[in-house]
Amino acid sequence: MSTDANWRSWLDQLREGPHGALAVSLGELLKDSERLAQGLQDAALREALKEQLGQGLRARLQRFQKAAADEASFQERWVEPELDSALDVLAQLESRARAEHRAGHAPAGIVADELARRTRQLDRALLDEGWPGVQPVRPFETRFEPRAHKAVGQRPRPGCEGLVVEVVRAGRVDQDGRPVRKAQVVVGAR
Repeated sequence: MSTDANWRSWLDQLREGPHGALAVSLGELLKDSERLAQGLQDAALREALKEQLGQGLRARLQRFQKAAADEASFQERWVEPELDSALDVLAQLESRARAEHRAGHAPAGIVADELARRTRQLDRALLDEGWPGVQPVRPFETRFEPRAHKAVGQRPRPGCEGLVVEVVRAGRVDQDGRPVRKAQVVVGAR
């Protein structure tokens, strides 16, 4: 998919297929992964974003196209293992980009905001399909809530006591916003 024309053609093909909005949201994220990575200062984080959102999403989307052909097993074969994993990666990368932004690298905040926007876009597509959506958690802003989050660790972060400082696993919510799967998070401590 090296040219814009090829991308548009591929995205149009995804859009016309089953679960088109979901596929296009993931395809657009894949297309923008290289650009997003450029806004990060940390080389390891840049490479993780390119690898996990670039190569990882490309493989997931190819499996998506094959799995979508069999609607009966689509949720079991693709949504649960593939999409949940992709949502976890998005949450982890957003957490790391927000931490980089808090450490003084302003462009990382733009990357984190874009990843959050893409997560909201995926959330809308999931809810439109009637599937559990994505629980909104903004690292360094969301207060830890035991009914919605599962603490898997604490990290000393002055000024962030009681706030989620990292999302390890994205949470999922039903159509009414009730947790289906709690977000696994690291909480700021003294």
